[in-house]
Amino acid sequence: MSNPKEFMNDTMAAPLGNLIASIGEGVADAQAALDAGSLAQTLALYDDEDGDIMNKRLREIGYQPTFYTIPETKVKAKISLAMSQSGNSSQIQSNRLSKVKMYATPINATNTNKYNLNVNASVELDFTIKPIPAPEGAELRRTPDLIGKTLSEAEEILGEFNLNYEITSGDSATTIASQIPIKGSTTRLGNTVELTFNTSTDDN
Repeated sequence: MSNPKEFMNDTMAAPLGNLIASIGEGVADAQAALDAGSLAQTLALYDDEDGDIMNKRLREIGYQPTFYTIPETKVKAKISLAMSQSGNSSQIQSNRLSKVKMYATPINATNTNKYNLNVNASVELDFTIKPIPAPEGAELRRTPDLIGKTLSEAEEILGEFNLNYEITSGDSATTIASQIPIKGSTTRLGNTVELTFNTSTDDN
C-alpha cells in the first residue's frame, strides 16, 4: 500500500485549474439562484394585467423588484502543489510533446494530521472573482393580453408595462383583433407590440 501522503495526493489532488473553476461555478450557482428569485418576482408582477390590485398599483408607480448581485468573491486557500508531466520517457527527456499540469491538494488540520502533510511546504492560493456588467435591455416583461380591448384600454395597460405599440391595420375606433407578440410571450422593456384592430362595421 502506498504511504498516506501519496494516497492523499492520488485521491484528493485535482488540477489547479479545475479547483479554481469549481469555486467559480459555485459562485455562479449562487448568483443564478439570486437572479432566478428576482426574475420570478418581475414576471409575477407583469404577468397578468387584470390580476392582483397590489400588482397593478406597483406597476403604476414603476416599481421594479430588486436584483441582488455578488459584487466579488475573494478566495484564500492553503494548498499543496505537485507537478505532473505527460508523454513517454523519450519525449520528456527531449522536452518535446510533453505537457505539465499543476495539481493542488487542500491543506487543513484534519488532512495534515491524518496524512502527515508538511504545512511548511504549502502555498496560499489567493484570487478574486469579479462579475461583469449585465447586458443592456435585460429587463423582461410578460406580454399582456390586449385582444378585445379598445385603444384607450390598451394604451393604459401598455403604459403600466412600459411597452410601446404600433397599429398595423384595422379601425382603431373598434377593438383589437390580434397582437404580436402574443399574450404571455416574453418581451423586453420598451419593445413594441403590433396591434391589429377589427374592421369598422359602420356602413357610412
